[in-house]
Amino acid sequence: MLKNLSLIALLGIAAVGVPGELCAKSVKVAGTQKGAAANAIIRQVAQQNVTIKFYSPSIVRIQKSDADLGAPVQKKSYSVILKPQLMKDVQIQENGDVVRIKSNLMSVELNQKTGEIRFLSKEGKLLLTDTKTRLEARKDEANKGKYRIEQDFRLADDEAIYGLGQLRDVYMNQRGRKNIELWNHNTYIAIPYFTSEKGYGLYWDNAGKTYFNDIVASRDNGNQASCTSFTSEVGTCADYYFMYKDGTQDGVIASIRELTGKATMFPKWAMGFWQCRERYKGDDYQTMKRILEFTRNYAENFTPSSGSILMFGGTGLGKTHLSLAIANKVLEKGYSVVYDSIINILRTIEKEHFSRDHSSEMTDLILSSELLIIDDLGTEYETQFYNSTVYNIINSRINSSRPTIINTNLDYAGINKRYEARVVSRLTTIYSCLEFKGEDIRMQKRLAQI
Repeated sequence: MLKNLSLIALLGIAAVGVPGELCAKSVKVAGTQKGAAANAIIRQVAQQNVTIKFYSPSIVRIQKSDADLGAPVQKKSYSVILKPQLMKDVQIQENGDVVRIKSNLMSVELNQKTGEIRFLSKEGKLLLTDTKTRLEARKDEANKGKYRIEQDFRLADDEAIYGLGQLRDVYMNQRGRKNIELWNHNTYIAIPYFTSEKGYGLYWDNAGKTYFNDIVASRDNGNQASCTSFTSEVGTCADYYFMYKDGTQDGVIASIRELTGKATMFPKWAMGFWQCRERYKGDDYQTMKRILEFTRNYAENFTPSSGSILMFGGTGLGKTHLSLAIANKVLEKGYSVVYDSIINILRTIEKEHFSRDHSSEMTDLILSSELLIIDDLGTEYETQFYNSTVYNIINSRINSSRPTIINTNLDYAGINKRYEARVVSRLTTIYSCLEFKGEDIRMQKRLAQI
Protein backbone atom coordinates (compact mmCIF):
# COMPACT_ATOMS: atom_id res chain seq x y z
CA MET A 1 0.00 0.00 0.00
CA LEU A 2 2.80 2.44 0.95
CA LYS A 3 4.69 1.59 -2.22
CA ASN A 4 1.61 2.31 -4.31
CA LEU A 5 0.97 5.61 -2.54
CA SER A 6 4.63 6.58 -2.94
CA LEU A 7 4.45 5.80 -6.65
CA ILE A 8 1.34 7.95 -7.02
CA ALA A 9 3.08 10.79 -5.19
CA LEU A 10 6.08 10.52 -7.52
CA LEU A 11 3.83 10.59 -10.58
CA GLY A 12 2.33 13.86 -9.39
CA ILE A 13 -1.36 14.30 -8.60
CA ALA A 14 -3.48 17.45 -8.40
CA ALA A 15 -6.31 17.43 -5.87
CA VAL A 16 -9.90 18.43 -6.68
CA GLY A 17 -11.48 17.14 -3.46
CA VAL A 18 -14.42 18.40 -1.42
CA PRO A 19 -13.44 20.25 1.81
CA GLY A 20 -15.45 19.98 4.99
CA GLU A 21 -17.29 23.33 4.64
CA LEU A 22 -18.28 24.14 1.07
CA CYS A 23 -19.65 27.06 -0.81
CA ALA A 24 -22.68 25.38 -2.33
CA LYS A 25 -23.59 25.94 -5.93
CA SER A 26 -26.85 24.59 -7.28
CA VAL A 27 -27.35 23.47 -10.83
CA LYS A 28 -30.39 22.06 -12.57
CA VAL A 29 -32.27 19.31 -10.73
CA ALA A 30 -33.15 16.30 -12.87
CA GLY A 31 -36.82 15.68 -12.20
CA THR A 32 -38.16 17.96 -9.50
CA GLN A 33 -41.76 16.84 -9.85
CA LYS A 34 -43.36 13.59 -8.85
CA GLY A 35 -43.63 11.28 -11.87
CA ALA A 36 -41.87 8.71 -14.01
CA ALA A 37 -38.95 11.05 -14.82
CA ALA A 38 -38.38 12.18 -11.24
CA ASN A 39 -35.95 9.47 -10.20
CA ALA A 40 -32.72 11.52 -10.02
CA ILE A 41 -31.17 14.78 -8.93
CA ILE A 42 -27.97 16.38 -10.20
CA ARG A 43 -26.23 19.10 -8.20
CA GLN A 44 -22.84 20.77 -8.31
CA VAL A 45 -21.30 20.94 -4.85
CA ALA A 46 -17.99 22.83 -4.84
CA GLN A 47 -15.88 21.22 -7.58
CA GLN A 48 -17.93 18.05 -8.00
CA ASN A 49 -21.04 17.11 -9.94
CA VAL A 50 -23.16 14.89 -7.68
CA THR A 51 -25.78 12.57 -9.19
CA ILE A 52 -28.23 10.65 -7.01
CA LYS A 53 -30.39 8.30 -9.05
CA PHE A 54 -32.84 5.57 -8.05
CA TYR A 55 -32.57 2.40 -10.15
CA SER A 56 -35.35 0.70 -8.21
CA PRO A 57 -37.16 1.46 -4.93
CA SER A 58 -34.40 -0.43 -3.04
CA ILE A 59 -31.34 0.61 -5.09
CA VAL A 60 -29.87 4.09 -5.49
CA ARG A 61 -26.73 5.03 -7.39
CA ILE A 62 -24.34 7.81 -6.33
CA GLN A 63 -21.86 9.31 -8.80
CA LYS A 64 -19.43 12.17 -8.22
CA SER A 65 -17.25 13.60 -10.97
CA ASP A 66 -15.01 16.59 -11.55
CA ALA A 67 -17.20 19.64 -12.23
CA ASP A 68 -14.59 20.98 -14.65
CA LEU A 69 -15.62 18.22 -17.06
CA GLY A 70 -19.03 19.85 -17.44
CA ALA A 71 -21.77 17.23 -17.59
CA PRO A 72 -21.65 14.22 -15.24
CA VAL A 73 -19.43 11.38 -16.46
CA GLN A 74 -21.11 8.58 -18.42
CA LYS A 75 -19.42 5.41 -17.17
CA LYS A 76 -19.83 1.82 -18.31
CA SER A 77 -20.07 -0.82 -15.57
CA TYR A 78 -18.55 -4.27 -16.03
CA SER A 79 -20.70 -5.87 -13.33
CA VAL A 80 -24.00 -3.97 -13.09
CA ILE A 81 -26.68 -5.11 -15.52
CA LEU A 82 -29.70 -3.32 -14.04
CA LYS A 83 -31.08 -0.36 -15.97
CA PRO A 84 -32.96 2.45 -14.20
CA GLN A 85 -36.62 1.53 -13.82
CA LEU A 86 -39.57 3.79 -14.49
CA MET A 87 -40.75 4.82 -11.04
CA LYS A 88 -43.84 6.90 -10.28
CA ASP A 89 -43.47 7.15 -6.52
CA VAL A 90 -40.12 8.97 -6.23
CA GLN A 91 -40.40 12.35 -4.51
CA ILE A 92 -37.92 15.23 -4.45
CA GLN A 93 -38.07 17.89 -1.73
CA GLU A 94 -35.87 20.87 -0.82
CA ASN A 95 -35.45 22.54 2.54
CA GLY A 96 -32.70 25.13 2.73
CA ASP A 97 -29.34 23.54 1.93
CA VAL A 98 -30.77 20.01 2.01
CA VAL A 99 -32.34 18.30 -1.00
CA ARG A 100 -34.08 14.98 -0.39
CA ILE A 101 -35.02 12.27 -2.88
CA LYS A 102 -37.00 9.29 -1.65
CA SER A 103 -38.70 6.10 -2.81
CA ASN A 104 -41.29 4.12 -0.89
CA LEU A 105 -38.46 2.17 0.84
CA MET A 106 -35.81 4.75 1.73
CA SER A 107 -34.69 8.34 1.34
CA VAL A 108 -31.40 10.06 0.47
CA GLU A 109 -30.46 13.56 1.65
CA LEU A 110 -27.76 15.73 0.07
CA ASN A 111 -26.46 18.65 2.12
CA GLN A 112 -25.34 21.17 -0.49
CA LYS A 113 -23.25 23.09 2.03
CA THR A 114 -21.18 20.26 3.55
CA GLY A 115 -21.45 17.75 0.68
CA GLU A 116 -22.63 15.01 3.03
CA ILE A 117 -25.11 12.42 1.79
CA ARG A 118 -27.29 10.61 4.34
CA PHE A 119 -29.15 7.37 3.69
CA LEU A 120 -32.27 6.77 5.79
CA SER A 121 -34.95 4.12 6.09
CA LYS A 122 -38.53 5.09 5.22
CA GLU A 123 -39.12 5.56 8.97
CA GLY A 124 -36.28 8.12 9.09
CA LYS A 125 -33.65 5.90 10.77
CA LEU A 126 -30.11 6.91 9.78
CA LEU A 127 -28.34 4.01 8.05
CA LEU A 128 -25.13 5.45 6.58
CA THR A 129 -23.46 8.80 5.88
CA ASP A 130 -21.27 9.62 2.88
CA THR A 131 -18.91 12.21 4.37
CA LYS A 132 -16.37 13.09 1.68
CA THR A 133 -15.14 12.27 -1.81
CA ARG A 134 -11.68 13.16 -3.02
CA LEU A 135 -10.74 13.12 -6.72
CA GLU A 136 -7.02 13.51 -7.51
CA ALA A 137 -6.21 13.98 -11.18
CA ARG A 138 -3.65 11.50 -12.49
CA LYS A 139 -0.76 13.17 -14.27
CA ASP A 140 1.03 10.08 -15.61
CA GLU A 141 0.59 9.61 -19.35
CA ALA A 142 -1.01 6.16 -19.14
CA ASN A 143 -3.86 7.40 -16.90
CA LYS A 144 -4.20 10.98 -18.09
CA GLY A 145 -7.79 12.18 -17.76
CA LYS A 146 -8.50 9.80 -14.88
CA TYR A 147 -8.38 10.15 -11.13
CA ARG A 148 -7.28 8.53 -7.92
CA ILE A 149 -10.54 8.30 -5.96
CA GLU A 150 -11.09 8.17 -2.20
CA GLN A 151 -14.61 7.77 -0.82
CA ASP A 152 -15.26 8.13 2.91
CA PHE A 153 -18.28 6.96 4.91
CA ARG A 154 -19.28 7.24 8.55
CA LEU A 155 -20.76 4.19 10.27
CA ALA A 156 -21.86 3.74 13.86
CA ASP A 157 -18.87 2.63 15.97
CA ASP A 158 -20.67 -0.51 17.18
CA GLU A 159 -21.96 -1.46 13.71
CA ALA A 160 -20.78 -4.76 12.19
CA ILE A 161 -20.21 -5.16 8.45
CA TYR A 162 -19.45 -8.28 6.41
CA GLY A 163 -18.21 -9.03 2.91
CA LEU A 164 -15.29 -7.90 0.71
CA GLY A 165 -14.98 -11.38 -0.83
CA GLN A 166 -12.87 -14.45 0.02
CA LEU A 167 -9.68 -12.92 1.40
CA ARG A 168 -7.83 -15.90 2.87
CA ASP A 169 -8.14 -14.64 6.44
CA VAL A 170 -10.11 -15.43 9.59
CA TYR A 171 -12.19 -12.26 9.84
CA MET A 172 -15.97 -12.09 9.54
CA ASN A 173 -16.61 -8.54 10.79
CA GLN A 174 -14.56 -6.13 8.65
CA ARG A 175 -14.61 -3.23 11.13
CA GLY A 176 -11.17 -1.99 12.11
CA ARG A 177 -9.48 -3.58 9.08
CA LYS A 178 -6.82 -1.52 7.34
CA ASN A 179 -5.16 -1.56 3.90
CA ILE A 180 -7.24 -4.47 2.61
CA GLU A 181 -6.31 -4.94 -1.04
CA LEU A 182 -9.34 -5.52 -3.27
CA TRP A 183 -7.55 -7.01 -6.27
CA ASN A 184 -7.93 -10.63 -7.34
CA HIS A 185 -5.12 -13.18 -7.08
CA ASN A 186 -5.11 -16.96 -7.24
CA THR A 187 -7.42 -18.18 -4.41
CA TYR A 188 -7.88 -14.52 -3.29
CA ILE A 189 -11.27 -13.30 -4.54
CA ALA A 190 -11.95 -9.66 -3.73
CA ILE A 191 -15.38 -8.05 -4.10
CA PRO A 192 -15.75 -4.30 -3.31
CA TYR A 193 -18.99 -4.82 -1.44
CA PHE A 194 -20.08 -4.97 2.18
CA THR A 195 -23.35 -5.57 3.96
CA SER A 196 -24.30 -4.14 7.34
CA GLU A 197 -26.14 -5.64 10.27
CA LYS A 198 -28.52 -2.69 9.82
CA GLY A 199 -29.82 -4.40 6.71
CA TYR A 200 -28.21 -2.35 3.93
CA GLY A 201 -25.53 -3.17 1.37
CA LEU A 202 -22.99 -1.01 -0.48
CA TYR A 203 -21.30 -1.89 -3.77
CA TRP A 204 -18.28 0.20 -4.86
CA ASP A 205 -18.27 0.04 -8.67
CA ASN A 206 -14.64 0.47 -9.73
CA ALA A 207 -12.69 -2.12 -11.73
CA GLY A 208 -9.27 -0.73 -10.76
CA LYS A 209 -7.11 -1.75 -7.83
CA THR A 210 -8.88 -0.65 -4.67
CA TYR A 211 -8.07 -0.57 -0.95
CA PHE A 212 -10.52 -0.78 1.95
CA ASN A 213 -9.82 0.92 5.26
CA ASP A 214 -11.89 1.24 8.42
CA ILE A 215 -11.07 3.34 11.45
CA VAL A 216 -13.24 3.01 14.57
CA ALA A 217 -12.57 5.93 16.90
CA SER A 218 -13.67 4.09 20.05
CA ARG A 219 -11.15 1.33 19.33
CA ASP A 220 -8.29 3.64 18.32
CA ASN A 221 -8.42 5.71 21.54
CA GLY A 222 -10.08 8.54 19.66
CA ASN A 223 -6.85 9.51 17.85
CA GLN A 224 -8.74 9.61 14.57
CA ALA A 225 -12.37 10.13 13.65
CA SER A 226 -14.31 7.04 12.61
CA CYS A 227 -14.06 6.56 8.86
CA THR A 228 -14.78 3.72 6.43
CA SER A 229 -13.27 4.22 2.98
CA PHE A 230 -12.69 2.78 -0.48
CA THR A 231 -9.64 4.11 -2.34
CA SER A 232 -9.22 3.26 -6.04
CA GLU A 233 -5.99 4.00 -7.86
CA VAL A 234 -7.65 4.75 -11.21
CA GLY A 235 -11.17 5.76 -12.23
CA THR A 236 -13.24 8.39 -14.02
CA CYS A 237 -15.54 9.19 -11.08
CA ALA A 238 -16.70 7.99 -7.68
CA ASP A 239 -19.46 5.47 -8.29
CA TYR A 240 -21.34 3.28 -5.83
CA TYR A 241 -24.75 1.71 -5.20
CA PHE A 242 -26.61 1.76 -1.88
CA MET A 243 -29.20 -1.00 -1.33
CA TYR A 244 -31.89 -1.15 1.32
CA LYS A 245 -35.22 -2.94 1.16
CA ASP A 246 -36.74 -3.98 4.47
CA GLY A 247 -33.83 -4.06 6.91
CA THR A 248 -33.13 -7.77 6.38
CA GLN A 249 -30.21 -9.56 4.73
CA ASP A 250 -32.71 -11.28 2.44
CA GLY A 251 -33.64 -7.83 1.19
CA VAL A 252 -29.98 -6.93 0.59
CA ILE A 253 -29.29 -10.19 -1.26
CA ALA A 254 -32.39 -9.70 -3.41
CA SER A 255 -31.17 -6.21 -4.32
CA ILE A 256 -27.61 -7.26 -5.21
CA ARG A 257 -29.03 -10.04 -7.40
CA GLU A 258 -31.27 -7.49 -9.08
CA LEU A 259 -28.30 -5.17 -9.59
CA THR A 260 -25.67 -7.62 -10.88
CA GLY A 261 -27.70 -10.64 -12.06
CA LYS A 262 -28.59 -14.02 -10.67
CA ALA A 263 -25.77 -16.48 -10.00
CA THR A 264 -25.73 -19.32 -12.52
CA MET A 265 -26.38 -22.71 -10.97
CA PHE A 266 -23.80 -25.42 -11.62
CA PRO A 267 -25.01 -28.65 -13.24
CA LYS A 268 -26.51 -31.15 -10.82
CA TRP A 269 -23.62 -33.61 -11.22
CA ALA A 270 -21.15 -30.98 -9.99
CA MET A 271 -22.92 -30.24 -6.72
CA GLY A 272 -20.73 -31.16 -3.76
CA PHE A 273 -17.49 -31.32 -5.74
CA TRP A 274 -16.62 -27.63 -6.13
CA GLN A 275 -13.88 -25.95 -4.07
CA CYS A 276 -13.16 -29.13 -2.13
CA ARG A 277 -9.71 -30.44 -2.99
CA GLU A 278 -9.82 -32.70 0.04
CA ARG A 279 -12.63 -34.64 -1.69
CA TYR A 280 -10.10 -36.88 -3.44
CA LYS A 281 -7.55 -37.32 -0.64
CA GLY A 282 -6.92 -40.76 0.81
CA ASP A 283 -5.19 -43.94 -0.38
CA ASP A 284 -4.53 -44.25 -4.10
CA TYR A 285 -7.18 -46.90 -4.72
CA GLN A 286 -9.98 -44.95 -3.05
CA THR A 287 -8.88 -41.75 -4.78
CA MET A 288 -8.98 -43.34 -8.23
CA LYS A 289 -12.28 -45.03 -7.44
CA ARG A 290 -13.86 -41.66 -6.64
CA ILE A 291 -12.40 -40.13 -9.81
CA LEU A 292 -13.83 -42.98 -11.90
CA GLU A 293 -17.25 -42.46 -10.31
CA PHE A 294 -17.06 -38.71 -10.90
CA THR A 295 -16.05 -38.95 -14.55
CA ARG A 296 -18.63 -41.68 -15.25
CA ASN A 297 -21.38 -39.41 -13.91
CA TYR A 298 -19.93 -36.53 -15.92
CA ALA A 299 -20.07 -38.50 -19.19
CA GLU A 300 -23.53 -39.97 -18.58
CA ASN A 301 -25.04 -36.60 -17.64
CA PHE A 302 -23.07 -34.44 -20.06
CA THR A 303 -24.70 -31.36 -21.55
CA PRO A 304 -23.11 -28.36 -23.35
CA SER A 305 -23.41 -26.46 -20.05
CA SER A 306 -21.45 -29.02 -18.01
CA GLY A 307 -18.39 -27.90 -16.07
CA SER A 308 -14.73 -28.26 -17.04
CA ILE A 309 -12.21 -30.76 -15.67
CA LEU A 310 -8.46 -30.63 -15.07
CA MET A 311 -6.89 -34.12 -14.83
CA PHE A 312 -3.33 -34.00 -13.53
CA GLY A 313 -0.77 -36.43 -12.17
CA GLY A 314 2.14 -38.60 -13.24
CA THR A 315 2.43 -40.49 -16.53
CA GLY A 316 0.66 -43.76 -17.17
CA LEU A 317 -2.19 -43.26 -14.69
CA GLY A 318 -5.07 -43.38 -17.17
CA LYS A 319 -5.81 -39.72 -17.86
CA THR A 320 -5.82 -40.14 -21.64
CA HIS A 321 -7.76 -43.43 -21.45
CA LEU A 322 -10.43 -41.87 -19.24
CA SER A 323 -10.66 -38.79 -21.49
CA LEU A 324 -11.21 -40.94 -24.56
CA ALA A 325 -13.92 -42.88 -22.73
CA ILE A 326 -15.69 -39.61 -21.90
CA ALA A 327 -15.31 -38.45 -25.52
CA ASN A 328 -16.90 -41.66 -26.85
CA LYS A 329 -19.84 -41.38 -24.46
CA VAL A 330 -20.41 -37.71 -25.33
CA LEU A 331 -20.26 -38.51 -29.07
CA GLU A 332 -22.86 -41.25 -28.55
CA LYS A 333 -25.17 -38.61 -27.07
CA GLY A 334 -24.88 -36.62 -30.31
CA TYR A 335 -22.63 -33.80 -29.13
CA SER A 336 -19.56 -32.49 -30.98
CA VAL A 337 -16.12 -33.29 -29.52
CA VAL A 338 -12.66 -32.06 -30.47
CA TYR A 339 -9.80 -34.14 -29.02
CA ASP A 340 -6.11 -33.52 -29.65
CA SER A 341 -2.77 -32.85 -27.96
CA ILE A 342 -1.91 -29.29 -27.01
CA ILE A 343 1.00 -29.35 -29.47
CA ASN A 344 -1.22 -30.23 -32.44
CA ILE A 345 -3.90 -27.73 -31.42
CA LEU A 346 -1.39 -24.88 -31.14
CA ARG A 347 0.30 -25.79 -34.45
CA THR A 348 -3.09 -25.81 -36.18
CA ILE A 349 -4.02 -22.39 -34.81
CA GLU A 350 -0.55 -21.04 -35.59
CA LYS A 351 -0.75 -22.25 -39.18
CA GLU A 352 -4.15 -20.61 -39.70
CA HIS A 353 -3.11 -17.39 -37.95
CA PHE A 354 -0.07 -16.83 -40.16
CA SER A 355 -1.56 -18.17 -43.40
CA ARG A 356 -2.07 -15.84 -46.35
CA ASP A 357 -5.84 -16.28 -46.40
CA HIS A 358 -6.11 -15.88 -42.60
CA SER A 359 -8.49 -18.81 -42.41
CA SER A 360 -9.96 -19.53 -38.96
CA GLU A 361 -12.04 -22.64 -39.66
CA MET A 362 -10.16 -24.98 -37.29
CA THR A 363 -9.69 -22.28 -34.67
CA ASP A 364 -13.42 -21.60 -34.65
CA LEU A 365 -14.10 -25.34 -34.32
CA ILE A 366 -11.73 -25.61 -31.35
CA LEU A 367 -13.35 -22.67 -29.58
CA SER A 368 -16.96 -23.59 -30.37
CA SER A 369 -17.08 -27.39 -30.03
CA GLU A 370 -19.50 -28.63 -27.38
CA LEU A 371 -16.62 -30.46 -25.68
CA LEU A 372 -12.92 -29.78 -26.13
CA ILE A 373 -10.36 -32.24 -24.76
CA ILE A 374 -6.75 -31.08 -24.61
CA ASP A 375 -4.11 -33.74 -23.97
CA ASP A 376 -0.58 -33.26 -22.61
CA LEU A 377 -0.82 -29.62 -21.51
CA GLY A 378 2.67 -28.45 -20.58
CA THR A 379 4.52 -30.25 -23.39
CA GLU A 380 4.22 -27.29 -25.81
CA TYR A 381 7.10 -24.90 -26.49
CA GLU A 382 7.15 -21.73 -24.41
CA THR A 383 6.67 -18.93 -26.94
CA GLN A 384 4.73 -15.70 -26.62
CA PHE A 385 2.24 -16.82 -29.28
CA TYR A 386 1.69 -20.25 -27.71
CA ASN A 387 1.34 -18.84 -24.19
CA SER A 388 -1.23 -16.26 -25.27
CA THR A 389 -3.10 -18.87 -27.34
CA VAL A 390 -3.35 -21.27 -24.39
CA TYR A 391 -4.85 -18.47 -22.30
CA ASN A 392 -7.21 -17.46 -25.11
CA ILE A 393 -8.53 -21.02 -25.52
CA ILE A 394 -9.14 -21.48 -21.80
CA ASN A 395 -10.62 -18.02 -21.24
CA SER A 396 -12.79 -17.97 -24.39
CA ARG A 397 -14.42 -21.27 -23.54
CA ILE A 398 -15.04 -20.19 -19.95
CA ASN A 399 -16.66 -16.97 -21.15
CA SER A 400 -18.89 -18.87 -23.57
CA SER A 401 -19.71 -21.53 -20.89
CA ARG A 402 -18.34 -24.37 -23.02
CA PRO A 403 -16.87 -27.38 -21.14
CA THR A 404 -13.22 -28.33 -21.55
CA ILE A 405 -11.21 -31.31 -20.28
CA ILE A 406 -7.46 -30.78 -19.90
CA ASN A 407 -4.89 -33.48 -19.13
CA THR A 408 -1.39 -32.75 -17.88
CA ASN A 409 1.49 -34.57 -16.21
CA LEU A 410 2.27 -31.42 -14.21
CA ASP A 411 1.33 -31.18 -10.54
CA TYR A 412 0.06 -28.00 -8.83
CA ALA A 413 3.60 -26.70 -8.35
CA GLY A 414 4.46 -27.43 -11.98
CA ILE A 415 1.34 -25.68 -13.27
CA ASN A 416 2.13 -22.61 -11.14
CA LYS A 417 5.71 -22.55 -12.41
CA ARG A 418 4.87 -23.18 -16.07
CA TYR A 419 1.94 -20.80 -16.61
CA GLU A 420 1.15 -17.19 -15.79
CA ALA A 421 -1.21 -16.33 -12.94
CA ARG A 422 -4.27 -15.67 -15.10
CA VAL A 423 -4.09 -19.21 -16.54
CA VAL A 424 -3.38 -20.85 -13.17
CA SER A 425 -6.25 -18.98 -11.52
CA ARG A 426 -8.78 -20.19 -14.09
CA LEU A 427 -7.58 -23.80 -14.05
CA THR A 428 -7.47 -24.16 -10.28
CA THR A 429 -10.64 -22.27 -9.35
CA ILE A 430 -13.09 -22.80 -12.24
CA TYR A 431 -12.16 -26.35 -13.28
CA SER A 432 -12.85 -29.46 -11.20
CA CYS A 433 -9.32 -30.59 -10.34
CA LEU A 434 -8.77 -34.37 -10.31
CA GLU A 435 -5.36 -35.55 -9.09
CA PHE A 436 -4.49 -39.02 -10.42
CA LYS A 437 -2.41 -41.24 -8.16
CA GLY A 438 -0.75 -44.63 -8.33
CA GLU A 439 1.97 -46.31 -10.35
CA ASP A 440 2.60 -46.06 -14.09
CA ILE A 441 0.25 -48.63 -15.67
CA ARG A 442 2.20 -48.73 -18.93
CA MET A 443 5.41 -49.45 -17.06
CA GLN A 444 3.72 -52.20 -15.04
CA LYS A 445 2.47 -53.87 -18.22
CA ARG A 446 5.92 -53.62 -19.77
CA LEU A 447 7.60 -55.16 -16.73
CA ALA A 448 5.04 -57.99 -16.72
CA GLN A 449 6.10 -58.96 -20.26
CA ILE A 450 9.78 -59.28 -19.35
